[in-house]
Amino acid sequence: MARPDSYMLDVGRDAADRLTLLNQIYGPFTRAFLSDCGLRPGMTVLDVGCGTGPVAAWIATQVAPDGHVVGVDVSEEQLGVARQHAAERGLANVTFRVLSAEALGAVGEQFDLVYSRFLLVHLERPELALREMLACVKPGGVLASDEQELAAACCVPDSGAFSRSVDLVYQLARAKNLNFDYGSSTFGTFRALGCQDVSLRVVQPALTTMQTKRLWPQFFVEARASIVDSGLVSAAELDDIIDGIEAIAADDDYAILAMRNHQVSGRRPVPGGPRP
Repeated sequence: MARPDSYMLDVGRDAADRLTLLNQIYGPFTRAFLSDCGLRPGMTVLDVGCGTGPVAAWIATQVAPDGHVVGVDVSEEQLGVARQHAAERGLANVTFRVLSAEALGAVGEQFDLVYSRFLLVHLERPELALREMLACVKPGGVLASDEQELAAACCVPDSGAFSRSVDLVYQLARAKNLNFDYGSSTFGTFRALGCQDVSLRVVQPALTTMQTKRLWPQFFVEARASIVDSGLVSAAELDDIIDGIEAIAADDDYAILAMRNHQVSGRRPVPGGPRP
């Protein structure tokens, strides 16, 4: 089970560089969010769609020595990397399982905190995944989602190549029945699911160096096969778009405002407690 059909990007070691850069850029926001969600020693945590495990590994250090983390992902290749990195760091309180976000009942336990990052935009049924995640939260525990909104991404100053790249992502998402703006829906979904004390904050990294701006073209390089196979553009047209956004990454006069993150958290109601 390497990856679902809806997932456009590389997995495992082929995705290592992009995922490392992604975590460098978004990691500080993630850590601040989870800390504000009450992450502390002794907690049990489920990281859904954990990928190669950088967040799960960090959480493991925060809940040690008595807490534990379970990371789940549909890709055994991703989890192979996650297990190796955890072993290299001597993290004995984190385990990884191959499991779909839409079938979390198989985990067989409930957690103090259930979390996902950059997962829901890759799912055809994100609301189902959130419902499954909430069912894994202990009564009174926390559900947390760190999800993206493509519509907020922009280039400063404007760039035709960047605009073409965004349009292409939207076309590809529609073809795969995905919503790359789903982050903006998560607050309402948490409310509709009956979560209590629902909170929202948004963050949007500014990519100003060649290294960080390369995150944008890396997406298209990894998704190249999916994009070409979709028939939306030819290989030559896609290469032209990639060359254009690579030029932006190399030009100090340009900055990229990356996809906006909607960080939403809420509590699972305690039976017999007050209504949300």
